[in-house]
Amino acid sequence: MSSYNVADAPASYLPTTEHFDKDLDKSMDKLTTVYSDIAKQVNSKETARYELTEMLTGQQYFDPKDTQTRRFTYRKCFIFGAIPSGGSLLIPHGLTGVTMYTRIDGKCLWANGNFSSIPYTSILGGNACIEVLIVGPNISITNGIAPLTSPIVSGHIVLEYLKN
Repeated sequence: MSSYNVADAPASYLPTTEHFDKDLDKSMDKLTTVYSDIAKQVNSKETARYELTEMLTGQQYFDPKDTQTRRFTYRKCFIFGAIPSGGSLLIPHGLTGVTMYTRIDGKCLWANGNFSSIPYTSILGGNACIEVLIVGPNISITNGIAPLTSPIVSGHIVLEYLKN
C-alpha cells in the first residue's frame, strides 16, 4: 500500500511507503517491482554535477523524427583565464558527434570585481557585451570594448548537447 494516492502523484515520484506480504514469493515479486521502479526514476533524474569531462545529464529531449524516442543530453564544462576588454579567446572543446547544443552559457569575474553571465548584454547596448559562440572545434568568447566592459579575470563555460 502506498502512503498517498498514486493517481494524484507526479509520474517522477515514488511512494514513500511500501508494505510487503508475509508470503516470501509475493514479497520477492513486490521487491523486484519496487526496485525496478526506483531504478527507472533515479535514472530519469537530472544529474546536478558539472564536470570538466563529458557526462550524461539525465535530461531527455524529444526526437522530432520519432515522438516516442528520447535523446540523451551530455554536459561538459570549461574553465578559462583572462580576456582583455576588446579581446577574444578560443577554447578547443574536443567534442565529436554533436548534433545540437541545448545550452551554451557560463559565468565570469571581471577585473572590477563584478560577476556576470556569459553571454552578457547590457542596457548600454553596442559593445557592452560578452559573446560566446561554438565555432567548429572551438568555443569563442569575445569580451566587449572598454570602458563599456572590464577585462575578464576568469570564468567558466557550460555546454550541454545532443549527440548522434
